Amino acid sequence: MNSAWPWLVAALAALGLLLWARHALALTSEPEQPALRLVPISEGLGLLDVELDRPLDDREPLAVSWRTSPGGPFTPAGHLLPAPRYGPPGDADATTRLWRARLRITPAPGAAPGVEVRVDSPRAARAWTAKLASLDPGEAFRTPDWAKGVVWYQVFPERFRNGNPGNDPSGARDQRVFKMPWTAPWFTVSEAELEAARNRHIALPRHQGPLHARDTGGQLYNVVFQRRYGGDLQGVVEKIDELHDLGIDALYLTPVFRAQSLHKYDAADYRHIDDNLGDPTVEPPNRWHEPGESLDPATWTWTRADRYVLDVLIPEVRKRGMRIIFDGVWNHTGLEHFAFQDVYQNGQRSTFADWYNARFVPDPKPAPASDDDGLHQLSPGDLMSWKGWGGRANGGLPVFSQTADRNLVEPVKRHIFDVTRRWMNPRPEDPLAGIDGWRLDVASEIGLPFWREWRKHVKSINPDALLIAEIWHPARAYFEGNGFDGQMNYPLARAIVGWLGQRPGMTSEQFARELEQQVTVNHPATDLVQMNVLDSHDTDRLASMLMNPGRAYDAGGLREDPAYISGRPGPEIYDLVIVAIALQTACPGAPMVYYGTEYGMWGPDDPDNRKPLPWPDLGPMTDPADAPVAGMRERVAAWLRLRRHPTIGPALKWGATRHPPSGSPDVFIIQRQLNSTLVTIIANRGGNPFNAANLVGTAERLEMGGGGGGVVGARGTGVWVEDVR
Repeated sequence: MNSAWPWLVAALAALGLLLWARHALALTSEPEQPALRLVPISEGLGLLDVELDRPLDDREPLAVSWRTSPGGPFTPAGHLLPAPRYGPPGDADATTRLWRARLRITPAPGAAPGVEVRVDSPRAARAWTAKLASLDPGEAFRTPDWAKGVVWYQVFPERFRNGNPGNDPSGARDQRVFKMPWTAPWFTVSEAELEAARNRHIALPRHQGPLHARDTGGQLYNVVFQRRYGGDLQGVVEKIDELHDLGIDALYLTPVFRAQSLHKYDAADYRHIDDNLGDPTVEPPNRWHEPGESLDPATWTWTRADRYVLDVLIPEVRKRGMRIIFDGVWNHTGLEHFAFQDVYQNGQRSTFADWYNARFVPDPKPAPASDDDGLHQLSPGDLMSWKGWGGRANGGLPVFSQTADRNLVEPVKRHIFDVTRRWMNPRPEDPLAGIDGWRLDVASEIGLPFWREWRKHVKSINPDALLIAEIWHPARAYFEGNGFDGQMNYPLARAIVGWLGQRPGMTSEQFARELEQQVTVNHPATDLVQMNVLDSHDTDRLASMLMNPGRAYDAGGLREDPAYISGRPGPEIYDLVIVAIALQTACPGAPMVYYGTEYGMWGPDDPDNRKPLPWPDLGPMTDPADAPVAGMRERVAAWLRLRRHPTIGPALKWGATRHPPSGSPDVFIIQRQLNSTLVTIIANRGGNPFNAANLVGTAERLEMGGGGGGVVGARGTGVWVEDVR
């Protein structure tokens, strides 16, 4: 037993030596390197993201370079920079921070598709490399390149410009309209206008609500929805050069199909352009539908108004390198729609009986409940009632029927598909003859099964067509191949307007977190085509929002809230409007200007947000409060035109995004980076100047009419650019 003891001691010593050696090896060996990720964004533009997760305390600058030819030299492309993660909150790893660079690759001549990226750490003498076979993100994430970062202008045709007084709506032809002079005071109601309203109420009770001696805001809201000013598509063509000069790249037109209302969301016929908007003559036809037409597209004709869009409007847009999309309203129609009129007249016997969410008199007819029961006048199969938009019984916007999975019923779907092809591909031999895409009204009120099918149909006609949904909440479930390329970005609008005063006390840090957790949460190819609104025809005007702090976004106007502060805003409010446009221009996506913002238009929510645009060449407005704001257009244009700047433009249109802290709740910083170009925009909502010299360092400042050097003026902005190689 004693003789075995030395062997035991030796074995234990050997084991200890082995454990020590393994420990020492672990201390001296290289830690496992994090994986370098390459995220393809656009093959056509050569865009991709380079991403690396790094420990929170690791802040060494890492150089990025790329090549497209194996064995060839690498091209320097700046550095990885700390960046927010895409995706909903809660996905991030709390022990690491994401670093990102966005690259735009120019392939070498004759190079095969794909790219190799190298990231170098000089301090640690190490490098990461990764290869990507293609920059195409795949069908689910692919969005039109032309729409990435473009500048939009929303045209509300009836109030934009009257280019042809001969096609104006007339009370002599339709008692439901009252023609107004373009420069007339908005809030003034004449005796003639009131008398027309009284007569209309007597003659057309179905189309006119009760008259109130004094509604909230006065008599205006008894008459305003019948006003017509004569705006038309000739007016759009007349002012298209001015829009292009403003910095606009693409037009979004609210509905232009035949309809009775001023806004045209109550379609009478998707097959034809409204004659009051498009007819180029002095005698537009007085009918809703063309004789001899059926559901068969072979029977559809082209009216003068249709031809004006195809032969004049779209070609004029194309000449300037611009794009154009229409507003599609596939959820509901107006009462004048040919299908609804047939159901109204023929009830269950109608060819279109299953098109609408309607109820018919059963057979046998039940006994009437009372002497005044409406069933006395109806026969079995007659139309009893229908569901209108917003759940309104027998409303003016009857909704289409849907299946159990919220698809449109088959005959409606077929008609929508045919209408879609008509306006996208009117001349198969000329792929540029049609529109470039659609904005879809109340998109969430139709189910994803329809939108998936319709998207495939649209992309089969034109793979480069753009589809934008009107959805007011973060809409990620509707992207990634489920229907749309992007949305009207109301989540961004809420964040910007909230920080600028609508939500008192909101800090710049809270603003940044909201952007990162609710706005830029999609694939980059989606975020770059988001239609970045600030206001629209469905909200109060931006200037009026900012004059009413503490109200929720889109909380209504004078009709809903008599305490709403109306009237022409002061200079400080318009300074904040420019700050908002600066942020809109700086954020990823495609900024959209609601018509007239460039002239300082103001107004509460619908209908006061839809005044006629006060064009300076029409002479003074009767009410001086409606006059254009001096210098406003050039201040707006200075920001929009930055997207065309040879150095800054590409970074603003396609660059990655980050929000460095400013140290002040009143100052927000947003940076956009593409290759080695880094653009920094600083916005100051406060009433005192902000010294940003230590934040921008030696970066070059652009002259944007603000303070000099590193100072950002009160309610002001600044733009700096630097090369970060």
